[in-house]
Amino acid sequence: MNIYEISQALLDIYNELEENGGELTEELEKALTITQADFKQKVRDYVSVLKQIDLDITGIDQEVKRLKAYKESKSKAKDRLSSILTNAIDMFGEHTKSGGAYVDLGDEKVSVRNTTKVEVDTDTVNAIAKDVMNTYSNLNWTNSWDEANLSIQSFIDRGKTHTKTDENGEEVPDPITIVPENYKDINATIKLTMPLSKLIGYEGVEFAKQLLNTGSTYSVEGSVSKTDMKKEFVSTNTTENNIAKLVNNKTISIK
Repeated sequence: MNIYEISQALLDIYNELEENGGELTEELEKALTITQADFKQKVRDYVSVLKQIDLDITGIDQEVKRLKAYKESKSKAKDRLSSILTNAIDMFGEHTKSGGAYVDLGDEKVSVRNTTKVEVDTDTVNAIAKDVMNTYSNLNWTNSWDEANLSIQSFIDRGKTHTKTDENGEEVPDPITIVPENYKDINATIKLTMPLSKLIGYEGVEFAKQLLNTGSTYSVEGSVSKTDMKKEFVSTNTTENNIAKLVNNKTISIK
């Protein structure tokens, strides 16, 4: 069996592995085993296949990007054609009492209905919500809660003097138009990250009481900083605890 045949055999095994969802069967595991007798040749074959897989993955990434752009192009074309057709039917078609329009083609009827939808200015909504927490953060930083004016009107007034950092790193005026009804219409989703040790301490209990007393909905998810956990394992000279373990990985570098 020559080099091409060996590589092709390995490619066939890989294709079967791929079709099997990446799961190794006993037969596949046996076929993929590298022995001392064929060590260097099998390594060469593996490298060839791994390079091909890398090329495949790169090609797939490019295809995903192309299809995404293609989909956006199709969507824009659909919107443009729909707009032209809507205007034409609205101008030349038959009109209904409700203000709609249609054209009867015999085998099908194309109608234009008058509908309404809400378009939210997400930038302004986010700015208004963030401004509240930014104000609280500044008050906490300066320890000036007692002197603060936290009326709705005060937030509206602060919005008029709102600033942002431009591309040159300079603060420039960026006023936010706010009306009292905004604070009723806008919901704030706040994701809080804090150690559980704080949550079960006095401050955490007080925070939980206040949160629960608001009657607001909330969700809880646990997360662990892998960087901090690795430091803990190193400092304690351990490799495992009840929530994580240190795994030794070996990576292949092909140059």
